[in-house]
Amino acid sequence: MFIEIKNRDTNEVIIRGEYDSLIQAVEKNKYKLKNADLNGMHLINVDCINGNLQGADLRETCLRGSDFRNCNMQSVNLRGCDARDSNFDGVDLQGATVRGATIRESIFGDANMRGCDCQGTDFYDCDMSGANCRGCNFNGAELRKVNFRNACLLGAQLKNANLEGVILDGANVKGTLLEKKEV
Repeated sequence: MFIEIKNRDTNEVIIRGEYDSLIQAVEKNKYKLKNADLNGMHLINVDCINGNLQGADLRETCLRGSDFRNCNMQSVNLRGCDARDSNFDGVDLQGATVRGATIRESIFGDANMRGCDCQGTDFYDCDMSGANCRGCNFNGAELRKVNFRNACLLGAQLKNANLEGVILDGANVKGTLLEKKEV
């Protein structure tokens, strides 16, 4: 099948060619996906370990079961995506938009999520141990059973977030906003 993926900013073609599938095209070119327009695509179980997706548009994209370990995902747009059961261990998501996404039962160990907009995102039963969530907007997010052990939540916003069963052992929560009071 012929695949063509464009840069979302310049509309320039960054990947073009014959591949068995879209997933194969992404996996073989995972280092060239900076600012790629992958909006609305189905990339189930894709392997992007150590890839470069900085600034990519992944809105409404299905990423279930995918592996993004140690991937550069700074400023990526994951708004409304479905990334259940995925691995974001060690990923750099600084400044990313993750608003309204479904990312249940995923791993974010030691991820850099500084300044992420995660408003209304479903993180049910995720492991965020050791993650840097400084300044994250988790307002209205589903955070039931999330493991924030040893995570940095300095200045994070958690207004109207569901915090039932959250693990905060060793987490830095100074300046974290819960409802109308500061922790």
